[in-house]
Amino acid sequence: MKGILPFGGADKSADSTDPPLVGKAWFAWSLIVLALLVLIYRSMKYGGYFPDDAYITYRFAEHLSRGLGIVWNEGGPPTEGSTSFLQTLLVATGFRFGLPVATIAYMISTVSVVVLLVTLWRTALRLTGRFALGMALPLVLFLSGVHFSLHVNAGMDTIVAIALLAVSFLTALNLLARPGWSRALLLVLIGFLCLWCRPDTAPYLIGQGVVLVLSAFGDWRSGRNPHFLRQILIAYALLVIAGAAYLVWKYSYYGYILPNSFYIKGTDLSDLAGLVPVVRFLKETAIQGSVLAVLLVFVDWRVLRPDAETRSVARVGLLVLPVACFLLYNLTTTHLVNYSSRFEYPVAAFFWIGSGWLLTRGRAFERLAAVLQRLGGLRAAYGGLAALVLVAIAVPLQIGRQHHTKWFSYVQVMHYEPLSAALIRTGAGPDITLVYDAAGFIPFDSKVSFIDPVGLCDNTLSGRTPMTPLEREKYIWGSNPDVYLGPYPPASPGAVTAADDPLMDTVYARKILLNPETFEDYGPYMREMTDAEQQASVHYRMRELRNNWIAIGEFPYPFGVDAEYTHFIYVRAGSAYADKLVEELGKVTTRKLEEIDFNDVLKGQRPLSRQEAERLSAMR
Repeated sequence: MKGILPFGGADKSADSTDPPLVGKAWFAWSLIVLALLVLIYRSMKYGGYFPDDAYITYRFAEHLSRGLGIVWNEGGPPTEGSTSFLQTLLVATGFRFGLPVATIAYMISTVSVVVLLVTLWRTALRLTGRFALGMALPLVLFLSGVHFSLHVNAGMDTIVAIALLAVSFLTALNLLARPGWSRALLLVLIGFLCLWCRPDTAPYLIGQGVVLVLSAFGDWRSGRNPHFLRQILIAYALLVIAGAAYLVWKYSYYGYILPNSFYIKGTDLSDLAGLVPVVRFLKETAIQGSVLAVLLVFVDWRVLRPDAETRSVARVGLLVLPVACFLLYNLTTTHLVNYSSRFEYPVAAFFWIGSGWLLTRGRAFERLAAVLQRLGGLRAAYGGLAALVLVAIAVPLQIGRQHHTKWFSYVQVMHYEPLSAALIRTGAGPDITLVYDAAGFIPFDSKVSFIDPVGLCDNTLSGRTPMTPLEREKYIWGSNPDVYLGPYPPASPGAVTAADDPLMDTVYARKILLNPETFEDYGPYMREMTDAEQQASVHYRMRELRNNWIAIGEFPYPFGVDAEYTHFIYVRAGSAYADKLVEELGKVTTRKLEEIDFNDVLKGQRPLSRQEAERLSAMR
């Protein structure tokens, strides 16, 4: 393998005439170690807390580990509200061994990072014949990036998907180099794991299959390797069969095939709802690698010629077409809760692999070092390369430093934990049902039953069966929940419609209750509503809270669509646990609703201090 270039010819960049540092494996690995140190530092500073979406998977996994099945509420129907079936299985396995959730999450992330590192190293060897500065620096920018760190520490499936797609790419490269049944079947296995991990990797696998089939067809026509086409066709036929069998199982278990619509982010294919986030992802990736653009001047473009012996065209196709298919699919989907571009991010590594491949094959670092050496000698070559490397690493670190915050920990400590502890103190567990838009930590930690108004974890509200806005409201409140947490105040006394309620004319109503951003997570359900429908839906909920619920008080939320955004806690008057709930939840509220001026909510508002929040959370 060593000495073979992706576009043909011997690898002269690895000989003894290499300029300083460029071809040294120890230097390349020292940069990788530096990137890992950055990752470790960020993990220690910001890690240990996970977003709500992670805890959704953990709740499903915990129920599975206890033999309850993949259900959201104990005794409820099977529900597919998690991004990743594979992640659910892995976490459930950890729970079966009695491991705490943080240990499980970081074991999965650590193994994924190790697999990814080994795969990137082997990919570099397959593409360039060695592991040196040309490939290492782009990979360092990827591994030290703020988004990579966020996904490693998010406790979700994104880092697993990155590792699996990288393994799939390497397996495809190896299959191109040496066709054989073992490699073809391995590609099937990896592809199936990719689909289990993230169903939206299907477009990537389709693009990969097209490249491999075309390459194998060329071999068959030329007589170069007539067995390759049969191997590929049978391999992908097996993958289709395995995928179909999985879909049959899903239908028999869940009663449907597609996940809840909120989660798959499905929408009309002609609606490029994902254009903005995909463009943002590409822009941020380009900015992170902007310093590398300087090296394009030094690329020897003359040597970038196709070579049939090394299947260079097929290799480029494997790098480009699957990624393009994946991103094109994401253009047609609605991106909600897409922090750190997590829907697009599984293919991020391929941009850096491609950059390293180009710089290595085009001998960009070698030519730059040679120019520097001619201008100022060996010292100038060393200094110039070192400066370029430092700037390339420092610029994205500086750009990204403000994007890695303690948002997860702040919301959990200041908001979720005090409320969860109050619910735990009631001792009712799953006999209590909570209604709250943010599904995740609170139901996982408190073990209460939970209705997610958005529909992610509820088969009825998922949008699979069309419902009017009022039908959704009647379903939620007709389920007789016990606790409600959210931004809605009770309707004014005597008001029967939004039109005759003075609360609907307040600043709070205009900035929060009727603000489209407040309902962003509801996706198409809210966006398709007329103003009249929205007001009717909002006021129905407000009347329900006025007529049948006890208003406990305000529990300020630390973030929101506007400064005035806040939360109120209610207990259903008819709940069997009403007295205990009122007692315990009253401990976390900071003022009564009658004390609030809805034209100036911030006046007199007193959020919990961190010390108060931690004290309340400790009372379990």
